Amino acid sequence: MSIKKFITLFCLFINLSLFCQTNALSSNFRFDFNGGFGYCLASQPEISTRDENYEAYTSFIHQLSWMKNLQTSLYYKLSKGSYLGLKYYFMNSSGSVKDIQFDTMDNHGIPVTLIGDLSEKQYVNYIGPSYMYADWLGYSKKWLCSYSLTTGYASYRCEEKNYMTNYLITSHSIGLGIDLGIDYFITKPLSVGVKTGLFIAKFTNIVDYNGVDTQNTTLDSKNAINLSNVNLSIGVSYHFK
Repeated sequence: MSIKKFITLFCLFINLSLFCQTNALSSNFRFDFNGGFGYCLASQPEISTRDENYEAYTSFIHQLSWMKNLQTSLYYKLSKGSYLGLKYYFMNSSGSVKDIQFDTMDNHGIPVTLIGDLSEKQYVNYIGPSYMYADWLGYSKKWLCSYSLTTGYASYRCEEKNYMTNYLITSHSIGLGIDLGIDYFITKPLSVGVKTGLFIAKFTNIVDYNGVDTQNTTLDSKNAINLSNVNLSIGVSYHFK
């Protein structure tokens, strides 16, 4: 590479770096992407299976209680420290156990016991407007503390296999999210951070499809599908004009 080309590329790099720094100091937009885990807060259902199923079924419920989550958001600065934007959550959990005994009835109404596997995959998608407030910690302007509040639309999907029958359960509801985070700026426009939060959503209007028939059920608050969870995530944020 010639010296002239090297100097030209070096100057372009310096100009780009200065632009990014200036851009960060007067940023109007903030884009976040985070990933982590959450744990459901719902009380555990009473286990009415036989004693030999107790350990396996307890493990199954515990597996479903842990949720993987991804979060992304885009904010616009309204004034110093105040942002308004849009937030998206994706949450997923799964569980499976083998050789569970099921008590059921045959075609003649005679009680029978079947042995089979049980598995479930749960998905929650959420989107809604969000308000965030952020402020610097100290005078170095390296650490930024923020909190956000969001409420919007949450959808639920559960793919369940119970013995030899597949079920698809869907629902929708209103969700609420509260987050508290802290960011460290690697460069002026780019920061990494840790966020902890609470997500609240209960689903009462259930659509259950077994491949043949569809059944609509309204659950009371006690039996609602409660996927409210506390979560912890890490991520990156980019600040731009």
